[in-house]
Parts: sequence; structure tokens; C-alpha cells
Amino acid sequence: MEQSKGLDGGTLKLMAAALMLIDHVGAILLPETVILRCIGRLAFPIFAFFIAEGYAHTRSFGRYLLRMAIWAAVSEIPFNLEFGHFFVPGRQNVLWTFCLALLTLRGLDRLRREPGAIGYAGAALALATGFAAGELLHVDYGGWGVLLVTLFYLTREVRNRWAIQLVGLALFCWFCSAWRLEMLAMLSLIPLCLYNGERGFSNKALQYGFYAFYPVHILILSVLARYAF
Repeated sequence: MEQSKGLDGGTLKLMAAALMLIDHVGAILLPETVILRCIGRLAFPIFAFFIAEGYAHTRSFGRYLLRMAIWAAVSEIPFNLEFGHFFVPGRQNVLWTFCLALLTLRGLDRLRREPGAIGYAGAALALATGFAAGELLHVDYGGWGVLLVTLFYLTREVRNRWAIQLVGLALFCWFCSAWRLEMLAMLSLIPLCLYNGERGFSNKALQYGFYAFYPVHILILSVLARYAF
């Protein structure tokens, strides 16, 4: 059987997990090593892309959202420990960002089915609500993170989508962070351009492994930072 060219979904997700690990090693253990944070900027857009893909292909939106919400709740204490506390009201972990993005996509699809101006107004309302929720709830990457997932979803079938996504990523990088090194996130479009549309290696163990990796690696790094560094 001829092997498909490009990168499949499993490979890209592993790449994103590795980039996230590098980013968090830099953030938690080696904050003065800026290169690690630079490399890690590519992780979030890749994950955002696959949240949009997951929404487009899921057989059960309810189960997908519930699974994301459960792991978001599980991840909250490890995420807070990154900042040295069990509860940090001013920041919520990135899985909550993805929960809001999924709800935004659901609302967007429902409301834009309405004819004419009502559909456009409904779509705008869904986007505005998702953005506002991200900002008010202080999820990681805020409302801009919610909109980035939405951008990837809305451009899935658009011709020359990478050009549109590049502009959208530039706006995301500029507005969501005062740290201009966030602009390096635009480089994430290079591996995403190589995505061949295939799922790649995947099973239930890997699926839950990707979810578990987020809180587990943050917890381990936070413990190391507290007791070994």
C-alpha cells in the first residue's frame, strides 16, 4: 500500500505535545531559557486546529464536550500549581478555552442556518459571546484562543485557506499577548500545511493519553520546580 505524503493527525498531535512539553519546561523549570518558550509558541495553534477538526468529525458533540470538560476540571489544580497555588481565580487552563470554543462552534452552526441577515447576525452573536466568555472567565489565551479555533473551523473548506489562517494567526499573536515572541506561533502553519487529512495511528488509549498528558506533565514539572530546582 502506498504511503500518503505529508503528516497525519497522530504525528501532528505528538509534535504538538512535544512542543507543549518544551514550552512548559521553559515556563516552569527554566524561565530564563527563552528559546524553549519560543519553540513552544507553535503548540497552541496545532491543538486549536485539531479541536476544530475534532468538532467537524465527532459523532457525538455532547460526549466530546463532556470529555473535554472532565479533563479541564482534572487539569485545574495541576495548572494552578504551576503558579504556586491550588486556586488561581485569574487564570483557567487551556482545556476550558477549548470547551468554550466547542460551544461557540455549536452555537455558530445552529444560528447561521437562519436565512439572510438573521443568520449573519446570529453567527456574529455566537462569535462575540464566545470571545466575551473567554475574556471574562480568564481562560488561557482568552477570547482570542476561542476565535482561533473558530478560524480553523470556518476555513476548513476554503480555497487558499492557509493565507487566511496566516492573517488570522498574526492577529491572534498580536492581540492575545503583550509578549511579541508569540508571533512565532505563525510558524505552526508550516506543519499544518503538511497535514494530509488522515487520522493516523489512534486508539482509545492514545486518545485518553493525550488528554492525561496535559495535567500529568504540568504536575510533574511543578513538583520538580518546587523540590528539585
